[in-house]
Amino acid sequence: MNRKRFMIGIALALMLTFSVSQVFAAWYNYNMTVPRLGGVNRTGNVTKTAFGNYQVSGSHGAGYTLKVRLEKVDNSSLSSWVDFPSGSSQSLANSGTPSQTVHLALKNNNLVSVQSIGQWSPDP
Repeated sequence: MNRKRFMIGIALALMLTFSVSQVFAAWYNYNMTVPRLGGVNRTGNVTKTAFGNYQVSGSHGAGYTLKVRLEKVDNSSLSSWVDFPSGSSQSLANSGTPSQTVHLALKNNNLVSVQSIGQWSPDP
């Protein structure tokens, strides 16, 4: 009987830990200039805590559209480049796993450098 209660307690603790990490996903602010003509700028590295989509929202100078993707520490891709219009909020698929260190990359295909300000989370 005590062993059964112990196992139920462990299972409940694990479920609570998982659900709390989902509810309180960390959000990170960014403020960067993305160089023109295919230039890329990246945020600092953070640790993913859950499987699932990453979140991003932001505004870009003069209403330009940038591209966005999630990357590993070595700048290799965890997702494809996706259009990121100014003023948008998006939830985007990726192949990242919990405990993986990742960062957000913004790419600018415009003729001028573009300032981008926003926030993102590596987790749902």
